Amino acid sequence: YELLIPILFYKTLKSAELIKSNQLFGSEFAVRAGKIFKKPVVIRNGWLVSKTLELNDNQTKFLNEIKNIEKILFSHAKSIIVTTSLMKREIINRYSIDGMKVNIIPNYINTKLFKPQNHV
Repeated sequence: YELLIPILFYKTLKSAELIKSNQLFGSEFAVRAGKIFKKPVVIRNGWLVSKTLELNDNQTKFLNEIKNIEKILFSHAKSIIVTTSLMKREIINRYSIDGMKVNIIPNYINTKLFKPQNHV
């Protein structure tokens, strides 16, 4: 299905100003569509898969493959959106990405709905 998306959504993608992903998974499509339609790609990333694999010792066999995928995707992005300064530094240092293209937009929390309770 993923390979058919540029065909199925040709008009929409052709007229788009940019193509944005919401997580790293699925960003392969965004990068591919960006190349096909000559559109800038914005990758939004809430967590680094490679970092999670590093913390989980039994998943190390996938680590190099995931790091390669992350590097390719981040390298092809016009802009990268992350949720923390720690993640920004991690991407810049790990993949030699220009810090000017990595932007921090924290996750939004409605503090009127979600706030500490006075009692436990």
